[in-house]
Amino acid sequence: DKTGALFLIDQHAAHERVRYDQLKQQESLHLKTQELIAPVVLTLSPSEAGLIPSVLPVLTDEGFIIEPFGQDTWCVRGVPVVLGRYEDPETVREIIGTILSEDEGPVRLKEQVLRLVACRSAVKAGAVLTPEQGMDILNQLSQTADPWTCPHGRPTIISFSCQELGKMFKRV
Repeated sequence: DKTGALFLIDQHAAHERVRYDQLKQQESLHLKTQELIAPVVLTLSPSEAGLIPSVLPVLTDEGFIIEPFGQDTWCVRGVPVVLGRYEDPETVREIIGTILSEDEGPVRLKEQVLRLVACRSAVKAGAVLTPEQGMDILNQLSQTADPWTCPHGRPTIISFSCQELGKMFKRV
């Protein structure tokens, strides 16, 4: 910047914040669903399977299609479109597993689903972006409610002043 400070951006955390704010704006519309070519079968513990009916309305509102598939087994037939080109059954297992392990009310559960979907749909750390893609994420980040942290609370941007950089290089 004009003061000579150096800014480092975590591209995943920054894009996650952008995706989360976009999802929050869409939440009154409910997220669109993409049906899976190969459904994901989840075999759950009896206690986890017993929790599915209580979280099913929120998951359905957020774009998941989940149906019973036998004792303690559920079949995920659709996921939110925002997850992008979907091929990883482990992502569905992880999202559902995380939701079932949290003791949240419906409002907090909805927030948790939005955070998880934003995280899984964001560019990955280490992914190579074009300068245009990076600038697009930065421009969108600047328009978010909280550009300094991702939805999980991690920083999206850290800065080093000229003085801090000088100390690191033992010039001050």
